[in-house]
Amino acid sequence: MKIVSRLLLLCLLVLPAACGLALPFERDAFGQDRVYALVTVFSPRHVEGGETTTVAGFLRGGKYYFDAAPALNRSIRGIERAFATPRSYRLMPPARVRAHPAYRAVAADPVPGRPPAVVVAPGYKFIVNDDKLARLARDLGVDGVIVARLNLRYKFYGHKLVGIAATGKTHPVVEVDLRFVDRNARTVWQFKEKKVWNTGAKSVDEGAVPERMYPLFAQAIPESIKAVLQRLDSRVAGK
Repeated sequence: MKIVSRLLLLCLLVLPAACGLALPFERDAFGQDRVYALVTVFSPRHVEGGETTTVAGFLRGGKYYFDAAPALNRSIRGIERAFATPRSYRLMPPARVRAHPAYRAVAADPVPGRPPAVVVAPGYKFIVNDDKLARLARDLGVDGVIVARLNLRYKFYGHKLVGIAATGKTHPVVEVDLRFVDRNARTVWQFKEKKVWNTGAKSVDEGAVPERMYPLFAQAIPESIKAVLQRLDSRVAGK
């Protein structure tokens, strides 16, 4: 029962798009005079693909799924720079956010699952409760805060004969789900989009080899975030 309740809470607080609810947008919440703070960056625990690999590939390090934490660790500075690119708001410097007494004092929300179902980027906390996010925005002195959920996967392109041979490239796939919450606990914008990175790692039998994929994710994650934020700029501009 507790597991069901936590999954429902995560659905309602973090993933309304996945739960069939309309995605919100409040144009008056944005503009060059509006300041937002990035307060939560997290991902499901595993990078998953569901792609097949050969027996020989497994012996050479191929994986069906692997740890997402190194991908977040390698990309977090690029993620922060990506959130500073839009014209629709100004970003409170992430280093100031993390060092702010209000952020240091706020308690993280319980991470669902045992073992934990998500990993959080270094220096950040898992905070998804609307009231807590709104209070944090007020305490930080900003107009709102940003919650970033990154679902990391991979996709194989090439030729494969099930269980026997495969040759091609394995590409990172990044699903970006962003939520902007204002000082009154309103979700003023949310958008989710999946991007397949145009560069892949050469794969002969192995499928996804983590050591080859992590550097690609470090490039793909920030660029995917930028692409989603460009949609916000266009929406605010009325395009």
